[in-house]
Amino acid sequence: MTQASFSTHEVLNQSPPFEDVDLFALDRPLTEAVAANGGASAEKELSEFGKHWGSAAMAARGRVANENSPKLRTFDSRGNRRDEVEFHPAYHELMARSAHAGVHNSTWNAQGKPAGGAAEVVRAAKFYMAAQVETGHLCPITMTRASVAALAAHGDAYRITGHKWFMSAPMCDAFLVLAQADEGLTCFFMPRFAPDGSVNAIAFQRLKEKLGNRSNASSEVEFNGAYAERVGDEGKGIRTIIQMVQLTRQDCAIASAGLMRSGLAHALHHARYRSVFQKHLADQPLMQAVLADMALHVEASIALVMRLCRSFDRAPDDMSEAAYMRLLTPAVKYWVCKSAPGFLYEAMECLGGNGYVEEGILARHYRESPVNAIWEGSGNVMCLDVLRALSREADAAQAVLQHLAEEAKGLPAAVDAVLFIGKAFRRPDSERVARLAVEKLALLANCSRRHGLPVTTPACTALSISPTTISAGYWSERCLEGSTNYDAAAEKHRNVYLVMPGRSMSALRRLCRLVCDAGHPRLFVLQAIKTCMAGTSPAMTTT
Repeated sequence: MTQASFSTHEVLNQSPPFEDVDLFALDRPLTEAVAANGGASAEKELSEFGKHWGSAAMAARGRVANENSPKLRTFDSRGNRRDEVEFHPAYHELMARSAHAGVHNSTWNAQGKPAGGAAEVVRAAKFYMAAQVETGHLCPITMTRASVAALAAHGDAYRITGHKWFMSAPMCDAFLVLAQADEGLTCFFMPRFAPDGSVNAIAFQRLKEKLGNRSNASSEVEFNGAYAERVGDEGKGIRTIIQMVQLTRQDCAIASAGLMRSGLAHALHHARYRSVFQKHLADQPLMQAVLADMALHVEASIALVMRLCRSFDRAPDDMSEAAYMRLLTPAVKYWVCKSAPGFLYEAMECLGGNGYVEEGILARHYRESPVNAIWEGSGNVMCLDVLRALSREADAAQAVLQHLAEEAKGLPAAVDAVLFIGKAFRRPDSERVARLAVEKLALLANCSRRHGLPVTTPACTALSISPTTISAGYWSERCLEGSTNYDAAAEKHRNVYLVMPGRSMSALRRLCRLVCDAGHPRLFVLQAIKTCMAGTSPAMTTT
């Protein structure tokens, strides 16, 4: 595109747009995590998806869809009820592209059974990349995909009357609704149209004005004797819908990881072009430390999320994987989704004013980031679900913890973490410490060698844990005390940070600078650790 000329000035010291890129090929942690969890054969498919969603055209659609929010048309010009939601064409284009790639259904076969193989991992990679461009349209995509898990058995027809203060995606063709029946809370399938072809008695009251997620509609609704069919047994609504909820929680974690990846990508891109005090931001030591920590945190998040997706793939045929899925899904959602808002604020700060204005994508990402921690169960709900899993399936949950402990054996603080988790959930006042225990559970899971990522030296028992052990302490420190001093946070969490036994903090800082300087973090982490273990200073190289 030809840049406009001005009579008074030139536009200088600005980064070019981060667009027309391959979101898959550029993301080495993603490509490695997909391959490590069984999705290597989908590389070409995912690269094509990454190129399309990394294009300038898709970025523009994401922006326009959010600038032109949905409109509720309650009545027509003659006073008849319409109850229709109108969307900008850009939103429909985003939906069409996701559906064309199977993001809404590729994990199921034609009989509504799990597709098998690495379907969850491959689909998650697409969802992760799409979230970097526009996340609002992924809400109905998520619910469509997840609803299959709850629709195994329809029962009798009912009429439902009542008010629902918040109902997402009112434009959908059908809804799963929890309502009180004679035997208690029950799950119902409520179509947009009744069996006789008439519009069902679903009256939308208004659309919600939300902090983020503005491209997507969320409504307040009344059911006036609306037709619905029971799904599952009366009084078993939560049990019926829980598998759907597991899938939507999985997507919350994937989307939050995608938002953080986008924040990192834009921060790194800007830092490589923007100059301050005669040096690029990427060459400034303090900015290097911040960007390095962000890169490691994102790598930890996608490794953990993809490992969780692998458990969804294998759960139907592997009881241990099913137990891992049930125990870790709420823990992973809790940890990944809660870290996103603070992370994206940091990414905005890396861009300064460029990150704060609405013309850029980071302001939208920042507004979007809290929603995944709120939807499908807030932080407290996730902690309570972990408590339930540990109490209701104590033996299976204990087996998962033991396996995680074995895989993290030899890592600093891993044994203490296992002991703390076990004791915390046996305490009579377990809810008081549940958040800390769930955080430790998520971090312990990320110390797992089951990620299948490269390991180089015995001193680094599982290199895939280094992003978590380095960044988790830093981000926890920042959340708890507001610290922005990288070295102080590292010193305070020394027992967690030192993934290289016997090495100094200066070696760790050299490692982080090297990661920041590189386009592909893991490759250079491997190189840096080898160099640090040899006791020499790593060269500052770029690709």
